[in-house]
Amino acid sequence: MEKKMTIDNDFIPSSVADGDELYQNGIFVFNITRIMEYTQQSSDNILL
Repeated sequence: MEKKMTIDNDFIPSSVADGDELYQNGIFVFNITRIMEYTQQSSDNILL
């Protein structure tokens, strides 16, 4: 069974603070600073 992505109409992107490291790939912009903070704080919930 194929899963399809759906749009979350309640999604609110995180704000960008001065000094945040950003990486743009096409239409996507990844906030590397926020990703690193999240992975450090949530390391117990991340499967490798």
